[in-house]
Amino acid sequence: MEAPRIAPSDRPQGVRTPAPLPRVDSPCPVCQERPIRGQQTVCSARCRARRWRLGKATQASGRDRGIGQLLEAALKKLEEGGR
Repeated sequence: MEAPRIAPSDRPQGVRTPAPLPRVDSPCPVCQERPIRGQQTVCSARCRARRWRLGKATQASGRDRGIGQLLEAALKKLEEGGR
């Protein structure tokens, strides 16, 4: 009698779609000063951190704007109900 298999012999592998690569020697999209090379998306760790902070700030401002709109709508409903 044959022993049961514990795991399949070949497992499916994940597929990653490569990000579009910037042109070689194009300026850094963050600082616009130094060229980027190869598969870099920014020229340095400083620019990578700056890009991350800008993205977080954009998300936070969008969230704050949405919360403000909801609060204004709730205040309007309260004023309508009180009359």
